[in-house]
Amino acid sequence: MPKRYHIDENHIAEIESACAENRNKNIRKRLQARLMHAQGKKHSEIAEKTGFAESYISELVSKYCNKGISAVTKNHYTGNRRNLSFAEEEALLEPFREKAKAGQIVNPDISWGFVASR
Repeated sequence: MPKRYHIDENHIAEIESACAENRNKNIRKRLQARLMHAQGKKHSEIAEKTGFAESYISELVSKYCNKGISAVTKNHYTGNRRNLSFAEEEALLEPFREKAKAGQIVNPDISWGFVASR
């Protein structure tokens, strides 16, 4: 049997105020889906209006009820985390610079994740 979450007027007011304050369209869409659920709409209706999958709507409801409004309003993506810092880049390039200064052919090893030149 699915878990039922208690929804009261305080939750609805919290969601409406967060929706009014928020400018991010993705977060606003998540909040609107949560608000529609709080107003008693079925997951299939919400999915049709928002474009979310029914399972994702269920996940949003669960996150909100278990972790609060911040679980729905936070943007969890922080950008490209694969970038190296300048110090890391220098440490990576140093062996290649030494080989280049010695007149050797600089060819990154495949085990480092680089594609070998042909």
